[in-house]
Amino acid sequence: DELTLVVIGESAKASDLLALDGKTGKKVGAAEVESITGTVADLKTVFAATKTLTPTLELAADVAVSVSGTVKASDLTAVLAATTGVVTATIAADTAAKLKTALADANPAGKNVLNLTVNGAKADAGDLVVIKDLTSGKITVTAKEISGSLSDIKAVLVTNADKFTGLDKVAVKITGATVPLTDLDAILAATSGIVTATVASGTAADLVDALENAKATDALKLEVTGTPTAADLLALDGKTSVVVDVKAISI
Repeated sequence: DELTLVVIGESAKASDLLALDGKTGKKVGAAEVESITGTVADLKTVFAATKTLTPTLELAADVAVSVSGTVKASDLTAVLAATTGVVTATIAADTAAKLKTALADANPAGKNVLNLTVNGAKADAGDLVVIKDLTSGKITVTAKEISGSLSDIKAVLVTNADKFTGLDKVAVKITGATVPLTDLDAILAATSGIVTATVASGTAADLVDALENAKATDALKLEVTGTPTAADLLALDGKTSVVVDVKAISI
């Protein structure tokens, strides 16, 4: 049938749009619909119908999308690329690297509301930094360890801590250059997990003051300069599981 169909209203179900598409040989007009909901399979089919050489469905370029159920990030790629509107979805748990790659087409500025769970034995802090900018929702981290540069670790555990959940017990490995004393304690305070880092050298007193939240299980490589007191050395010994390197000539 050659029926002229125009869909109005704020929202529409993807399944209804597909049903209408099957009832006419003409393009179904739904450009006034502000949001569509449905399974990721139906939504992918809806958007595919708008992208063919002879489109059979018309949608607004910025139509909002709400995906039902839990979906794989790789299955959502086509939907994210098809609209500049807000996409709301719960993504199946995956590693940080895979989520970053699969969600590369997500709209910028964290506009989408994607509920994400990062799993795996380890997560790269740089990947987490990228992921945080792809969603306005919370990111749950169940990975046992995160590793990366000081700047990326700080961005995850300190600066943008409100974007993540599940980091309070995660192990942290800071790679690269030595960590300045002024930067480490906030990271130590953010997790009860083991923190591994090479710390900038300093006097025993300065190290004790700067590492207030360090614990005996942390793997902090410490180098003491100057002339330390025995009390300060004992205090430092209780802040790391690594042997403290004392460069002092006398104690």
